[in-house]
Amino acid sequence: MSSFRILLVGGGLLCAISAIYVRNLQDGSAVFPTLRHFQPRDIRIRDAEGAIRRFAEGLQFKTVSRSNGSNETEGWDAFSGLHAHLTHSYPVVFSKLRLEKVSEWSLLFKWPGRDSSLKPVLCISHQDVVPATSESAWTQHPFSGARAGGYIWGRGAQDVKITIFAMLEAVTALLDQGFQPERTLYLAFGHDEEVGGGHGARAVADVLRKRGVQLAFVLDEGGPLLVDGLQPFIRDKAVALVGTAEKGYVSMDVSFRGKGGHSSLPPVDGTQAVTQLSRFLTDMHAHLPIARIVPPTLEFLQAVGAASSNPVISFVLARCASWPLKPLLALFLARQPGEVAAGVRTTVAVTGVTTHPAAGNVLPSLATAQLNFRYLPGEVGDFAERYLQNLLPRHADVEVKVHERHEMASAVTPVTGSAFAIVHQAVQETLAKDRVVATVPFLLTGGTDSKHYQDLCGGQTLRFMPVAMNRTAGDLKRIHGMDERVAEGAFLDAIRFYIRFFQLALGGDE
Repeated sequence: MSSFRILLVGGGLLCAISAIYVRNLQDGSAVFPTLRHFQPRDIRIRDAEGAIRRFAEGLQFKTVSRSNGSNETEGWDAFSGLHAHLTHSYPVVFSKLRLEKVSEWSLLFKWPGRDSSLKPVLCISHQDVVPATSESAWTQHPFSGARAGGYIWGRGAQDVKITIFAMLEAVTALLDQGFQPERTLYLAFGHDEEVGGGHGARAVADVLRKRGVQLAFVLDEGGPLLVDGLQPFIRDKAVALVGTAEKGYVSMDVSFRGKGGHSSLPPVDGTQAVTQLSRFLTDMHAHLPIARIVPPTLEFLQAVGAASSNPVISFVLARCASWPLKPLLALFLARQPGEVAAGVRTTVAVTGVTTHPAAGNVLPSLATAQLNFRYLPGEVGDFAERYLQNLLPRHADVEVKVHERHEMASAVTPVTGSAFAIVHQAVQETLAKDRVVATVPFLLTGGTDSKHYQDLCGGQTLRFMPVAMNRTAGDLKRIHGMDERVAEGAFLDAIRFYIRFFQLALGGDE
């Protein structure tokens, strides 16, 4: 999952809420629905030890995608080895489901349903992982698949080989039980999600598109189950963060030309290319895009209010769609740490600066900054270009180049729809156990493979990873970081989630 960040309300918000509490907010009523409560089910896993072992062995394959100039995946022998391991580990799935390899390395399974008039459901994961830096500093080697201390260690334990193995374990269990789905299920496991999915998920989507496949909805990776809640606002409940939208992705180069020459004779009139670029970047950070609360951040705040045991928070956040609270909250949240601010504005970040020529005693005549925009849902396609044009000096020798990868934000999947209800029920029945779980929609600020399937499902996409994590204990920092791991019990719970999710989403005899 590409640099995934979860929207969390900053601790200082409590002060703002208290100040606004006395205002007249009767015009803003809650729109987040009251979600039905479901009792947990006892879903037993017949071969729990074998399931853990198969998953741990799958983490040993170094299926790395590396972000570089070409955004290529490496280690094809590792992918081949992973495919052989999956074939050996899940013979029932490979014999009874239809498997197609797309772009050689992406896997597309089809489990035909009995009623061809029903639109299929697509579940997504990906085989590739990000590189593991400082391997010697890891507690367990990142590609060892070690089992220690009740955890399974290795790159992909959280992001996101865990869902590949949990899904295949769940399908195996249902096949063994004789489950016959009414609705067709597709499983798509891409091989290059960490670098955009351009060769994997995009090609799989093209295959389905050419065959005229229209999907009921898509379930992809996304938010986890936060067992420690959303401190300080939800303390007494776990929180299942279900992404109902993800931001867009636009990169651009801004290049300034100026006077070159020898470094011993620098110009003093501000015309040097690097000087012009630095002034522009300073101006850009002083005039960031306007902060605003749009869905699904609006629903996120309302859901947090509904789940909070603090009456002030509940009262105010239930009315966060009202004036003047909505614009005031947007301004406040925009001044919080990055993971909060990113949920209320289209962000722009400098991801690289280059100069030409590059030499120790030469003044560059060209200075370029690479900028990456992450669009809020509803943003117009040429927003980045118009935003930059308003900041660029009129008479400068400057060029703006848009990169080929240009993705708009996804549609927002409604929390009142059947897809959200199915995920919520599966969460309640398999992940709640001895704890209360609040299902909370949110906005993914990173990207997933689901973006390639949006036209096939009418934008009906949910992004949830049924894996228990503890934010307070630092579990989220392990994603793309050091010592990535997952508790063995959390992996088994993920299997239980998918078993129940498939029953609910596909219909048929339980």
